[in-house]
Amino acid sequence: SMGAVQASEDMQQKPVSSSSKMMEAMDGPETSAPSHDVKTMERKMEREFRNALCILPQLKLVNEVHMALSRAFTRSDADSLYQPAEVVISVVEKFKEDKEIAPQSIYPSMVHRLYINALIQRNKLDKVFVYATALSQAIRGWRFASMLDDILRDIAFPKLRQFFDLALLQDRRRPWECQRLVQATLMLLRILHSCEHLPQNLHRASPQFMDRFTARLRRALEEIYRNPRYDGSQTLEGVMDIKRKTSEGGRSTVDSKRDAKDLVNYLKLQVMNIREHGRGHQPLHPGKVGAFRETLNKIEKAIDDGTLGAGNSRRTSANSVRTSRRGTREELGRSRGASNITQRRVSNLPPMVEEQPAKRI
Repeated sequence: SMGAVQASEDMQQKPVSSSSKMMEAMDGPETSAPSHDVKTMERKMEREFRNALCILPQLKLVNEVHMALSRAFTRSDADSLYQPAEVVISVVEKFKEDKEIAPQSIYPSMVHRLYINALIQRNKLDKVFVYATALSQAIRGWRFASMLDDILRDIAFPKLRQFFDLALLQDRRRPWECQRLVQATLMLLRILHSCEHLPQNLHRASPQFMDRFTARLRRALEEIYRNPRYDGSQTLEGVMDIKRKTSEGGRSTVDSKRDAKDLVNYLKLQVMNIREHGRGHQPLHPGKVGAFRETLNKIEKAIDDGTLGAGNSRRTSANSVRTSRRGTREELGRSRGASNITQRRVSNLPPMVEEQPAKRI
């Protein structure tokens, strides 16, 4: 058991004296955690580490992580299943599913760090915030809790914000493209439904991102429904499984109304699953989350009525015609430019001397 106690030295250090210093990464009454009796926690931790049924699984987990990482680093192939981050995630999540082991709050801090870093590397950022905030809440009062707050504030949030900003970018040639946008929206919804508190920077930025995701998804669905250039390729295949009908020539037929309706139904189903697997209480920023669900209901009704994006249909068709004519203008400009260059070259040549007829003697 001495090995597990040594591996858990970060969690057994003396608690931070000033509670305000530990809570500087948290925001307001919604994000504040209840105070714990530190002496009671120390006695409970000591009893658990004296129990062999509690210590042996921890030693087993540390050994499995070490052996798995050793095998991953010695492999020469580039298979993603054997990458160190994937190995750590699979081992820890398999171990968490075993209900006979001790609670995760007394895992060695090394395992927590490896698991969180692996999730960040694989861009599973919603799992990072759900796992780390729950762990920080459980061990509030220990120094490792403030370290978790620093990781979320300084490492996880900047990467999450970068992903959200990329998801909001719109491809002007394909304005209906929304694969990354859907992933970012569902990721934020999982965080809001599953976390009891958030770092201050994410807590402040979440309402703005929720509003922008809602507006951007509505525009993407309007483009799917109304844009005459919509061809259905690479729009929904990366988001969900769709079955397209094939024509006699073997080509898949595109039905914009069906595609828009399928995407709305997919989003509504995912939102319902997130609510069922959440923490069971009202989500953070309930007004913004409720507005997103209400927007999906309005879009579904507009699709059934055939009025989705009706006010923007003329502008969309005009933009498509403008885009189609742009290539012709560019070619004409290039040809005119080439002719002008030719004329300038001809004008710069020295004047030709006309031959005089020979004089008769």
